[in-house]
Amino acid sequence: MEENIRTQEEISLAEVFKILLRKIKLLILVLLIGVFVGVGVGVLSTFNVKYYGTVIEFYVNPKKDESQVSNESQYGVYGAYGRHVMDNMTKLLGSESFAEQLLLNDDGLPLFLSDENRTEIDAAIAAAGAPLEMKKSAVKAADAAREATAEAQVAYNEKVKEWEAELQTLVAGNATTTEIETAREECLGEAKRALETAQDNEELAEIAETKAIETANDAVEAARVLWRATELYETLIVTVTESVDYTYYDETETDVDDLARSFIYVNISVLNDEELANDLFDQILVMLPRYVETNMAVPSGYIGTNCQRITRLNEVELTNSDYMLSTSVKFGLIFGLASLVIACVVVIVVDRSNKRLRNYETTMEKFNVPVLGVIPTINENEKMTENKSETEVQK
Repeated sequence: MEENIRTQEEISLAEVFKILLRKIKLLILVLLIGVFVGVGVGVLSTFNVKYYGTVIEFYVNPKKDESQVSNESQYGVYGAYGRHVMDNMTKLLGSESFAEQLLLNDDGLPLFLSDENRTEIDAAIAAAGAPLEMKKSAVKAADAAREATAEAQVAYNEKVKEWEAELQTLVAGNATTTEIETAREECLGEAKRALETAQDNEELAEIAETKAIETANDAVEAARVLWRATELYETLIVTVTESVDYTYYDETETDVDDLARSFIYVNISVLNDEELANDLFDQILVMLPRYVETNMAVPSGYIGTNCQRITRLNEVELTNSDYMLSTSVKFGLIFGLASLVIACVVVIVVDRSNKRLRNYETTMEKFNVPVLGVIPTINENEKMTENKSETEVQK
């Protein structure tokens, strides 16, 4: 019974191959058409599709107080941040908030503008110009005032040391209280007044600095509010978040506890816009270390975070030079095989749906009666040839 079933299956497969073999030319034609169609679809879908980008690596680790660092390197603490800390940081870097910072210049104003509401935004940016200049001047003045105070403090400290030595001499010489006070005023008076004046100037400069910063920030924020309301802003934010990827995984490690390392990998891949890719590259080099050092959670015993770029020679380049070729080949193979399979199924179904009896063996099996004779099929050419031969014989 099993042998009979196996024989029937072998015969069935043989019949299938015979059917396909009879239509081999048609199947090859369908295969070639499918390949050409797939290649065409691959070319059309990838034509002028170019990705520009690169990979940037940053080393991140806790920073110690300079006074506590002896022979140990500031960058010697490897893998000090846990997976949760690194995961939170990469999520912050991938957020829309950080994406917006990559689209701003050093003054916090938008780098990219469109014609939509351009006049209004330009006016807001121009209005922020004066407050920004005042802010820069105020910050510069405050820094100078703080430096002057520090110098005055150093000078006063030196005078204090001189006075301590002079005081010992006066006490040893039995100087009166009036003489001591007079000598103290002569030694410390001018330095003390200079220090007090410097401190007063510093306080006034810092008040002016704070006010200038608040005024400039309000003006800049007003320009950014208008910019955020444009369609270009939303498009840029989506483009940046989709074009830049931040990870911290060491792909060579398999142990989950070893995945978190002191490295942040930035992968830039921008579609059909080399200029934007270069702008993002330049912005990330400046903004990412600043953002990480400001927002990274600092472990106990450290005073801050170091973040430095360790890849120096990388630059933005075309990353998919063979993309169209590989995609076209892939689509050609997929479409060709799919069309061949469909064609084979159709050929078999059509052949099996034809119920006509094609030979006398099938007829005998179908009706269980013997076949007494078979009339051969003679086409017109064969018939004419036979008639011609008979005519020649008669002659």
